[in-house]
This record gives sequence, structure tokens and C-alpha cells, in this order.
Amino acid sequence: MLPDPETNDGGGFHEAELLIKARDEYDVKLMPVDIQHRDIIDDNQDTWANSYTKLLAFNLTQYERVIAIDADVTVLKHMDELFHLPPCPIAMPRAYWLLDDEKSRRALTSHVMVIQPSQREFARIQKRVQLADEDEYDIELLNKLYANTAMVIPHRPYSMLSSEFRETDHHLYLSSETEEWDPVAVLGEAKTVHFSDFPVPKPWKVHSSTDDQDNIINLEPNCEVKKRNAETGDEEEDCSGRDVWRQLYADFRERKAVSCALFGGIIMDQLIRMSPESMRKETVGGRRRRGIWSVKR
Repeated sequence: MLPDPETNDGGGFHEAELLIKARDEYDVKLMPVDIQHRDIIDDNQDTWANSYTKLLAFNLTQYERVIAIDADVTVLKHMDELFHLPPCPIAMPRAYWLLDDEKSRRALTSHVMVIQPSQREFARIQKRVQLADEDEYDIELLNKLYANTAMVIPHRPYSMLSSEFRETDHHLYLSSETEEWDPVAVLGEAKTVHFSDFPVPKPWKVHSSTDDQDNIINLEPNCEVKKRNAETGDEEEDCSGRDVWRQLYADFRERKAVSCALFGGIIMDQLIRMSPESMRKETVGGRRRRGIWSVKR
């Protein structure tokens, strides 16, 4: 990517040029790290093989606070207020989609974390990593260490899953059995959305075949039939959930995906944007970024 954070030469690599642009034009602080990789026994778990890397944020002791955000999270609004939480080693949201599960209802999720770096906490984490089971990754490790001591930040508005728009029951996210689900309003208040939408692929994935694109179409949120007039019984479809879901993916490609992609060594001059109408015809490419650290000195 970029061999030296101070260099002005990207070596012809587009990702490196983007990092230089972020550093020079947006005052982004570049800090090289070694990927914390662990061997896996199940190829299906490859997604999390490098997940320990985010735990290096605990060692950023030159900062008072760090907001660590996963690479598959899109930030919709600033979260500066989280820097002013009361002192605590870590603050995390609950995994709200598990709140009905008696065994897992207290589980925390790690795609948004507010960390108070310290050598002591980093040493605890390093020790726990050495003792980790074969199927234990960052989220399991953090829950074992902090399940009873972490400050809990509200999942609404700080931790929404993109799959929420494909659900038919939203009481876990809304924390209410009576509140009406309004996709536009809910997205409007959300600070982040985590692209966790299995079996829908991550938004930076290249969909090279018509079958892939058709499968995504079939996985879109369904429109809801709602009564428009209580007296006549006339009905209309409410597709706002589907439209919001589509826009989330389109927005990611426009804002987060790199502006050119490689297909078999051929450099595309510009990113092809997928509109809802062209999803069956167009393809889009993008490279995943490692992650985002927002810090307070």
C-alpha cells in the first residue's frame, strides 16, 4: 500500500496515492501497523483471521481516547460526543440482535469501540490473545475481558446493522414493541451502519456475473403492503425500506470505494456506480480498507 507514511511517492499504486491525498489534504495521521494474523482451522472464518489488528488501538497511548471503527462500517454522522464519555477502558454497544437470546443477550459488539489506551490494558489483551481458543477472535476476546466492566453505549443510534432493513420485526433495534418502524427516520438518526447482511456480500465485492447480481436482487428488502385509506381499504406498497437499503450500498460505493478498480490488470478510468435500475447490468469494484481510527489528543 504505502511503504513509508512520510513519502510523497505512491509508487504508481492507486491505494497509496489515496493515502497520500488523505494525509496531505485532510490531515489524516498515517500510522503503519503489522497485521495481527492468526492461523485458522476453518476457511469460512477467514473474514476474522486478521481481526486482532484492531486491538492495537489499546496501545495508542499518545492519545487520550480512540474511537475504533471497522472497515465495513459507514459513518453517517460525527460521533465527537463519544470522546467526552466518563473515563473507562472501553465503551461498546450491545449486540442488539441477540437481546432475545437468553445466553447472549449481554454480548457486546466491537465494530464501534471507544477506547482509553493504556499499557496496562494492552498487556491484558496481549496475554489473552496468547491464551485464545482456535475459534476465538476479537469480539469473543473482548467479551471475555470486558463483558461485566465495559461502559455500554446505546446501539441506537451508534450501532445499526444494514440487515435491519431486511428484517420483518424491528423491536430489538427500536427497543420497543409499539413504536412504528420508519426506515427513513431510523436511518436519519443513525450515526453508523455496519454492513452485516449475510448472505449479501460486502459492498466492495465485485459482482462479475448476472447470477450474482440477480441473487442480490432476490435478497433485497421486500416492500410492505399498507392500507392507504381505512374507509375504502385501498392499499399501496411501501418500499421505503428497500429504497433506504439500496441507497446505503450505493452511498458506500460512491464515498468509500476507490475511484478506480482492477479487473485482470485493466485499470478502469472511473468507478461504475450502481443505481437500483442498473443493478442487473452494471458491475462495480472496490478494495477493502483496513479500518479507521479516530483519536483525541
